[in-house]
This record gives sequence, C-alpha cells and structure tokens, in this order.
Amino acid sequence: MKAIMKNINLQYGKTFMYHEGYEIVDGQYGYRKKERGEKHSHFVPCGSAVTVKKVLINLENMKKTLVLEFYDYTGHCIEILMDRSEMTEQSILTLVSYGVQVDKHSAGVLIKCIENEEMKAPVTYQHVNLGFATYNEEDIFKGYESINVESQYIGELDIKPHGSWKKWKKMVEQEVLGTSMEIILASALSSVVIDFIHNEYPVDNILMSLVGNSSSGKTTALNLAVSIGALPATAKKSLMLSFMDTELSIVHRVPSAYPVGIDEYSALEKNITKLLYTLANGSERNRMNKDLSLADTRDFHTTVFMSSECSILSSACKYEGLRVRVMEFYDVKWTSSGESADTIKKICLSNYGWAVPKMAEYLLSIDKESLIDTCLAWAQNYLAQKKDPDALSNRMSKKVGIILATAQIAEEALGIQFNIDKIEEFFQNNLLAEPEEYDIGVKAYEAIVSYYVDRPLEFGDLIRDVRKSTMEEPDIYYKSGKVVRSAQETLYDGTISESILFIKEEKFKKILSDNNFKDPRVVLRRLRDLNLLVCESDRLKSKMRLGADKINVKGYKIRLPDGLIHKKRKA
Repeated sequence: MKAIMKNINLQYGKTFMYHEGYEIVDGQYGYRKKERGEKHSHFVPCGSAVTVKKVLINLENMKKTLVLEFYDYTGHCIEILMDRSEMTEQSILTLVSYGVQVDKHSAGVLIKCIENEEMKAPVTYQHVNLGFATYNEEDIFKGYESINVESQYIGELDIKPHGSWKKWKKMVEQEVLGTSMEIILASALSSVVIDFIHNEYPVDNILMSLVGNSSSGKTTALNLAVSIGALPATAKKSLMLSFMDTELSIVHRVPSAYPVGIDEYSALEKNITKLLYTLANGSERNRMNKDLSLADTRDFHTTVFMSSECSILSSACKYEGLRVRVMEFYDVKWTSSGESADTIKKICLSNYGWAVPKMAEYLLSIDKESLIDTCLAWAQNYLAQKKDPDALSNRMSKKVGIILATAQIAEEALGIQFNIDKIEEFFQNNLLAEPEEYDIGVKAYEAIVSYYVDRPLEFGDLIRDVRKSTMEEPDIYYKSGKVVRSAQETLYDGTISESILFIKEEKFKKILSDNNFKDPRVVLRRLRDLNLLVCESDRLKSKMRLGADKINVKGYKIRLPDGLIHKKRKA
C-alpha cells in the first residue's frame, strides 16, 4: 500500500470526526456519561492522561507517527513515538509496557481521546529520502533543510552544513580552479542537475572511475566531490563509502542529488559488474518481503566517484554497455601537489554540506526547459568536435553535456567560475579516446591474439622446430586450432593481415570466459563488423580439417596482424 499527498484542502480537514464526550480532565483520560434521571453528565476517568504533543508526517509515504506524553505512577514524564497504525483496540494495549493505564475495556476510550488530542497537536513533516520531489503540486528539494516545504531530515547521513561556506569556497578558488580538480568539482555538482531534470532529460547516473597510484590525488578528489553535500570521511554517516561494504549496503546509502565516493577497489578481488549496472541505472534491485510480496524499491539520480589502482572496467565483465556507463580515467594527476591535497582534505573535513542546497535553491528558481536546452547544446558541441563520433560517443555526450552545463550555471548559482573550455578539452582527450579502451570487439581480439602469442604450440606453430628438438608432445599440435595463410586484408587499425587463426569453438569460448566476456555471440558479431572474423554472410561459425585424420572441427577464423608469426618465431 502506498500513499502520496496530492494537495492541501483545509475545508476537507474539518470533516475529520471529533469524538464528543471523550476528553482529559484533571490529568486523567475518560469519557462523559449521563445516567438516567440526571440533568448533567459526569466524567468517568479511565487512567492517567495520555496527550499528543506532536504529529510527525513522513513526506514520502504520508504515514503518521504520534508523539505521546504521559506521567507514570512514579511521577516520571514519559514520551513515546507511536506509529498511528497502532491505534487499534488490540495494538494500543502495548502501551501497558511503558506504564500507560489501559486494558481491553478502556482501549476504545483511550483511542478516541488520543484522536481528539491529535486534532489539536502541531504537525511536523519529515523525510528520509533526499533530492527533488513534488509536494502539493509544487517542486521541492529535500535536504537537511528543505526548500519550498517545511520538513525535517531524519535520515542517517551527515548532510547538515558544517563549518563555513566562505572557507570552503576560498579553498576551491585557491586549490581547485585551474587544476584537474575542476573536472571533479563540476562533475560532483552535476549530481544536483541530474536529479532536477531526470524526468524530462533521462540519462544514466554519471559514474567516474579514477585509476592511478596512491600519489595521484584520487582519494582527495573523492573527498572534494562528497564535501559539496556531506561529510567527506569514511564514516557510518558519510557518503564516502568503501568497496569492502556489501553491494546491498552501498546501493542503499546512495541518495539522489548528493554525490557519492566509493574508495579503493584495488583491495578486492571480486566482480562488480552487477554493482556498476545498479549504480548507473539508479534503482535498487527488486526483492521479496516475508509475505512474498515485492518490497518497495528506491530510485536515485546522482554522480558516483570510484577510485582504484587498477581498472575497474577490466575487473568487470566485458559488456559494451559498461563502457558508456562508466567514465574511466587513467593516471591523471588530480592535485597540483601534496601540500595542495592536504589543504583540500583539511578544509573539506571541517567545512562541508553547503554547495548542494545552494545549487538546488538556484535550480528551483530557473526555467527547467532552458536548462535542458543548455545541456543539449553542450552535448552537441562536444559531439561536433569528435573526429569520428560513434554510437558510444553519442550516448556519452548527454552526460558530458550535463557536466558542462553545470559548470556554466555554477557562476550564477555559487559564484564559482569554471574554465569550461578546459573541462571539455579534458573529456575530448580522455573519454573513449581509443577503441582499445572501450570497443568490446577490439578488447576480445586483444585477448585472443594474446592467447595465441603465449601458446603457439597449441595452434601447430613451430612444428618443424619442435620435431628437431627432444620434446615429445605430439598431442599438443593443433590442440586449440591452426594458423593458415590468406589473401591480404586491411584491419580496423590500418595494419595488414595475411594469415588466419582458426580456433576451436570450445577454446574460443573459454578464452572469452576467462577474460570476463559473457556473451560470445555479441563478441562474434562485433568481430565480424570489424572485419576480424572470417565467415559466411549467414553464419559466424566455420569448419577446418585438423590433425593426421583430417577431421572436420567447428570453430572460428580470426585474422592475425601481418608479421606477428614471423616476429614470434624470430623471438
């Protein structure tokens, strides 16, 4: 069951029924009773009074919690937070354990008295989820202090603005602007924009993987990114997470509009393909409740930064979709010096949480359609400067467009002036720069050729030289396939091929599986598109006679770059 608040109508609120005669008198709750023949009713007490001090309403689901107060027999004033669903004659009896005087005979009286008290109590709205939403038909922002609605944040994250906005901004001007950290800060601020326009401008969450050694400043970059909205330290209430956490706990803590940092993947040896897709898609995976119904899931729209000393993409399954979902940057010197890195960390730890609410307030004051047009314009500008834009570049351009648009509006929203040309140049030079970095066909081809170079005897290579030696391994000849000459062909990178590597079907699939390529069909189609796979127009598989018995074996024909065999023999 779900509920949302559509609008406020005080007139309809007056129809909430008041229970006449049920009240609190002289510190006791009870009801008024009129005996036969009496002119006036008299009050019948049932127990010590239970008053409603406040009504808490959750903005996400409109569920109500009552803040009850009563005095027990020792004279202690007790405050209880009771879910309104407990207002039944059976459930209300649980208050007995706290000292409330109620039994099955007086339960109905107590409920009516509490409902009467509820109507007079002040109301406080609360929220757990963060980011933009619609309330009473108006756009709002839910942060530590919400915008366009009075609501208290009751979540576990430390997002309360801390320290000084001026100190944080001064640090940005002195240590960040003019360095590679500009890219990090602009990308971090884009988390607010992504959440603001995601319904009208759908795009995956921005995932950035920073790969480099310990002195590259990648952890400092994560500290800076997280500091725009939350505590930038690895702690329970922070948005600086760790890959040591479980996938479920990581996803559960990612909010909308607030950037997240996940530090040091290098320490682990596990496949994070599912985690990357979940973070990019911005939706928790479906799970079941105890009653076998689907549990409520949460969506989030933001930017996620990850750090590692090794490529996160190389550790995941080789799906081409991941190449456009994860921006991975290698060996970038993010900080200008060690002293600068220390300064950034120090200032961020004591001054954080200011930029996100300021950016949100600005976005709520401007025309959303105009902002989307700005994102589209920057995306088109980015593509126009690409030499040979392909489908992957086109998909990635929408994310780059959001980051560049964010950098543009930051001057008016925050008083921070980015060098937008330099940021765009960075993405032009470092994002999907070479096919070897993102093309699933090229990556698979590299793995296949590498296997052949390391194990030439399995393909019958060097047979003449082996027979002259003392080695006795006749079964190794053509164990995995065979190399044959072919007509000259030009490969995708301009190199010439005059030979074909035939690989047995089972060996081909094992090479792909060992290198985290999960679907051979996708790889084969891409190899065919690159003119690296030799096959008929209506089939991908081939046959070749191998061994002394010349038995027909199924497999795949892969073009080899010219000179590879000769260079290897010479070596």
